[in-house]
Amino acid sequence: TSRRQRQMCIRDSGSSKFGKNKRWGIFPAVSLAYRISNERFWPEDFVINSMKVRGSWGANGNNSLSDGAALGLMSSANYSLGGSLMNGYAMSSLDVEDLTWEKVYSWNVGADFSLFNSRLSVSLDYYQKKTSDLLYKVTMPGIIGFSDMWDNVGEVQNKGFELELQSQNLTGSVRWSTSFNIAYNKNCLLYTSPSPRDYAAS
Repeated sequence: TSRRQRQMCIRDSGSSKFGKNKRWGIFPAVSLAYRISNERFWPEDFVINSMKVRGSWGANGNNSLSDGAALGLMSSANYSLGGSLMNGYAMSSLDVEDLTWEKVYSWNVGADFSLFNSRLSVSLDYYQKKTSDLLYKVTMPGIIGFSDMWDNVGEVQNKGFELELQSQNLTGSVRWSTSFNIAYNKNCLLYTSPSPRDYAAS
């Protein structure tokens, strides 16, 4: 098998769900892996019989929101005029020209290795993920005529590690294997933009 592996891609995506100014997003990604145990200097009788280190970085986009979420729309409405009930039209959503993709930037480094002729396998990962331009349906003042709207509201970060162990305890006519994993994740709100309610109040 190859000692070194690398992959790179760039994706350019557009969605009519977003505002007319920011419908397109560019999302690159790259990954690298190096199997050290395939090198000539790696001893054949070493207790670690296989070892690979790897890393990746990439961006991804989320457009999970309703169709027409960024369009300013009108809908029929009833109102009173001179004591009579009249029918007309009122705004039912705002035109959000700069509503854009929720972007997830993530990177991780890790290692996979096996010991004792592959009787014990270990996988280690450390990762960090930041979500920016977070898509969220925010509450609007009722006086505007509608109760909520989609907006990009801030940044959230997740980081942590994962450890997985697998062992082949019996490999003969009777087979017995065990697995164990543990994970830790820390979530942090990095930034929130002013609420549309604040804009309306000002």
